[in-house]
Amino acid sequence: MKFKTTFLPAGILIFVLLATSNVVAQKQNSAVAKNSFTPAIPDDAVAIYTYRVFEAPNNMFGYDIFKNERPIFHQVVLTYITDEGKRAFATKTQTQKVAALAIEKIKKGIPPTMNEAEIKKIAGQ
Repeated sequence: MKFKTTFLPAGILIFVLLATSNVVAQKQNSAVAKNSFTPAIPDDAVAIYTYRVFEAPNNMFGYDIFKNERPIFHQVVLTYITDEGKRAFATKTQTQKVAALAIEKIKKGIPPTMNEAEIKKIAGQ
């Protein structure tokens, strides 16, 4: 009996030492990986912008803009004011043109919102 009890604490001690030495080795390896140099690529250097026009209720259209397949802008319904002061809704073709212009604005760092003059120009007013 005495023989078993003296080796049991020694066995536990050896197990703990082996387990902690493995953890230390893993930490050293991860430190090397974190310090390795990876050249930074600007986010916009590889950015691919796309848009999707969708049909909204009452024959209206909106659009979504995506950057590298992730949504970054959502326009529910595209409307503009006519020269007579009436609210009008853009067609699908006009909405596509506005979405393309919005992408160009985003690339320049300008908010993708449209002012009245830009929408009227696209709408042919």
